This record gives sequence, C-alpha cells and structure tokens, in this order.
Amino acid sequence: MNMTKKVTGVYNTFGQQYHDSRNNAGGRVHNEYIDMPAAFSLLPKQLRGLRVLDAGCGSGIYAQALAKKGAQVTGIDVSKKMLEIASNETPTKLGVHYLNGSISKLPFRPTTFDGIVCMYVIENIQNINKVFQEFYRVLQHGGFCIISISHPTRAQITKIEKDGKEIWILEDYFKQSVRQANFGGGMVVPKFTRPLQDYTQATAKAGFLIQNIIEPRPLPAAKKVDRKKFETAMRLPQILTMKLFKS
Repeated sequence: MNMTKKVTGVYNTFGQQYHDSRNNAGGRVHNEYIDMPAAFSLLPKQLRGLRVLDAGCGSGIYAQALAKKGAQVTGIDVSKKMLEIASNETPTKLGVHYLNGSISKLPFRPTTFDGIVCMYVIENIQNINKVFQEFYRVLQHGGFCIISISHPTRAQITKIEKDGKEIWILEDYFKQSVRQANFGGGMVVPKFTRPLQDYTQATAKAGFLIQNIIEPRPLPAAKKVDRKKFETAMRLPQILTMKLFKS
C-alpha cells in the first residue's frame, strides 16, 4: 500500500482518538509544553495580516492558535476525518480555511503565503525533497517556514527502564527505515527515520536558509502535569524544531 494512503487511513480511523490524546497528561507535556512553545518562540512578533499555511494541520490546534494571533490561516491535511474535527473545533470568527490535500503537491500558486508551519508531519513523508520544494514555491520571498519533527535520535532508539528512569539505546543513528509509532488503542502510524543531515540537505536543496535549530525542553509547568515525562524530556531530546527562511 502507498505510504500516504496508509497514513491517511490511520488518521481517518483514529482521528478522534488522536485529537483527544493531545489533551491527556502525556500529550499535554509533549504538545502544550514542548512542541508549541518551541515553534511559537520562532514566529515573527507580529502575525496580524500575514498569510500562514498550516501544512498537515490535523485537528487544527496550531491553525487556531495562529489565527488568534491575527494570522490569515489556511490549513491543509490528507485526512478528511482530521479536517472534520478541525472544522468543528475552530470558531467561525477565526476565519481559518481548511482543505483536503497533500503537502507534497500543494494546490496554491507561487508566493501565496508569508509563512508556513509544519508540525510533526514531515516524518510521514517519504520524499521530503518534494515537500520542501513545494514549501519554497508557495512561500513569499522573505517568508518563514517552521517545522518540528521527532528528534532524529529519539526516532532511532530502543527504550528500556532502569532504576525507574527511561533509558535510550541507540544502535544505528544513520539507519533509514520505517518505524511504527504506537499511539495506543490500536493506532499505529508508520514514520520514516532519517539522520538530521537528510533534513538540512533537503531544505538547502530547495533553496532555504536555516535560521535556527532548537532542541526544546519542557516548560517548568509541565512538571505538575506529568512529572515522569517532564523529567525524561529534561534529560533526553524529544523534538527538533527548525526555522527556515526564503531570501
């Protein structure tokens, strides 16, 4: 089966479960206290009036947050179920426009957007060169692109427990393969594993300049939500966030 179709099928089947999981303790530490603060720290201070694409928008969590900051947001996703949830969850007054489509073949004219965010999606794509080329094509000169991925180290490890702590065993950092990300409840998403250089080379090949790369740790408030996950994320990198620039 085509990987895109497989991933789409998983999110169409488990979309509501995935959306709900973002609000449990573990999901909040990962999303609310690591991923979102990291991404938003890289945004321009003023978003009002900027046209921003949420590429792989899922249930619209980032799209809503961006719209609340004044951005004119368009969200695109391959999963109709996730888009259904996004439409239901997003207040009409925010003016977010959602559409079904692939980030590998964006249905927009060149230089349509001032900014792009792509959170935790690139790992689902086999041909990342094509994705970054598309991002570059639809972005205005001077525009920004912010992406987050599972930290390339984390994506390659085997987890064990030792003295009550999560320990990572890394045998082959450079291995390019497909891992099965288990979200529980039967939801398993295939994701491509790659070293960091694969991402940086793909962005450079598309024409982007890399402005920043960060390995965010959780905000202190996460400790009250899930102490164990907080302490693990303070020791071991969960996410890698990049800011790209089109000159």
